[in-house]
Amino acid sequence: MRLAVFKRNTAIAVVWLNSTAAGMMLQSMAARAMMFLFGLLALGATALGCGEGDEDDDEYFTNVGTAECASGRKWTGGNEESELMRPGGNCIVCHRQEDEGPDYQVAGTVYDSVNAADDCAGVADAEITITDANGVVTTLRSNEAGNFFLRTNQGAIAVPYTASLSYRGDTRAMQDPQTDLNCANCHTTTGANAAPGRIVLP
Repeated sequence: MRLAVFKRNTAIAVVWLNSTAAGMMLQSMAARAMMFLFGLLALGATALGCGEGDEDDDEYFTNVGTAECASGRKWTGGNEESELMRPGGNCIVCHRQEDEGPDYQVAGTVYDSVNAADDCAGVADAEITITDANGVVTTLRSNEAGNFFLRTNQGAIAVPYTASLSYRGDTRAMQDPQTDLNCANCHTTTGANAAPGRIVLP
């Protein structure tokens, strides 16, 4: 008996919704609410997918001959913002001059060739260990482009500091304590300030 009454009332409600102005208004409001909800979900998906270091950034690398880049890959995305952008470039100086991108306290690129050219992809998964003047240890890891970095809001490094690079069980340490946290100031294609060239694997 109750089930029959429920079915009858439901049928009446459906007819009312489909035939009255109030019912049509409620349907329109429900449709708008659903559209708003789907819009929020789409916005959230976009926000999650467009951060720095998006997987799609790999499309900005072009395969080249190993005579040009030892890795066989070269960044051709120009100044497209990405954690993979411009390997070998001076990220800290560029970001501050252009007033764009994250502010890095430490930044550099790891290579397997001491004279690698700018924009050539470096080596991923190298571990950089920095020990500052207070004995605080910071460990960074190079990404797909060979880039590694520490943002200024992720903690301060007291100078002078020492650094070492580890890769697949081998480790090389810098010979002398350093005061410049911008690795690209010294580790260029030809080297500067007594550095032999790039930061290279041990």
